[in-house]
Amino acid sequence: MKMNWKTMLLAVALSAPAFAAPMVLSGTGAEDYTPKDAASREAAFAKAKETAFHAALDNLMARQSDSARQAFNERKPAVYQQLLDICTNKGFEPKDTGDCVVVKFQANIDDVAMMDKIQSMKAAASDVQLNDVKVAVLFTARRIAANTVFGAEVSAEETGEAASEASVTEAATDSADAVVETKKTHAKKTAGTAVTQKADAQSYELDDVAKSEFNDGLSSVLLDKGFEEVVDLSMTLEGAAKIDEVMGTGKKPTPALWKEIAAEIAAEDPDIQYVIVGCFDAENPHEVGGQWESAATVTGNVFKMDNKNGKYSLKPIVALKPTTLKEKSNSQLDAKKTTMQCMTDEIAREILLKMQQKKIINK
Repeated sequence: MKMNWKTMLLAVALSAPAFAAPMVLSGTGAEDYTPKDAASREAAFAKAKETAFHAALDNLMARQSDSARQAFNERKPAVYQQLLDICTNKGFEPKDTGDCVVVKFQANIDDVAMMDKIQSMKAAASDVQLNDVKVAVLFTARRIAANTVFGAEVSAEETGEAASEASVTEAATDSADAVVETKKTHAKKTAGTAVTQKADAQSYELDDVAKSEFNDGLSSVLLDKGFEEVVDLSMTLEGAAKIDEVMGTGKKPTPALWKEIAAEIAAEDPDIQYVIVGCFDAENPHEVGGQWESAATVTGNVFKMDNKNGKYSLKPIVALKPTTLKEKSNSQLDAKKTTMQCMTDEIAREILLKMQQKKIINK
């Protein structure tokens, strides 16, 4: 069969290799700083830039194949710098809010070069076994007490809204110790139309009983998973109340507070290697199809106790993905208890998975 010139051009086009466009990666990092001086601000910017780039790579790798993600995770943290070196069109966009710096990062990276770089590196190894690890847990529990929308106070049950960072409503019991307020912006759909409501203020109740139950439950599950020892510091550590107060307003503890917490933990138990800090937010149960449904969201981080010449600090090593669970039962109390039990199992698995991916532990 004789091909004309149009047929020949089509055949060449179909047989030619396809050149994929460089992949775009983007991420954001934020860092509080104190005291408010130039040196603290510059240090915060440096840390936020690093966090932004790490987040950008993590976001990109989350969309890759299972084998690519596994190879990437096995080579962290050294692989970050290697991949930054082959990025093109790199840009950091910094912003200073007065007590916190935020950095947005964006760049391009060639997928073939990226995988070649990852595969060329030796996988990180860890000889730390699970039963050699001693950890502490330090979670806050809170719920929405009331919203003040355009000057009118609306109860959490009436609005049915979740906070922008997490659902924050009643935990395992109805008792609460303190109420704090923070400003929030909410968005919800009404009759198919997106409506934005700006809440002037939102009140939270901090529940010590729910906090105790969650920390105790998580400690028990982690022990069952094989950790050498799990210490619940949520009710005994003096600084735990300060963390509650800060997280209750929707803010993050300052570096100065983290240093204070680290020193206190070291004084109480110098053998603790890792500290798991987070927030347990549970919604008020509501009726669904004749049953009571309860939902809860947990966010958190795993910190490593770092000792430099007797000065302790908490080094962030693992960010737990925000996890939300919903459970139903015949009573409000059972729905809340079931949600908490399921959440402790889920978060324990997440902690183990992230620590294994970072090669912090073997199992």
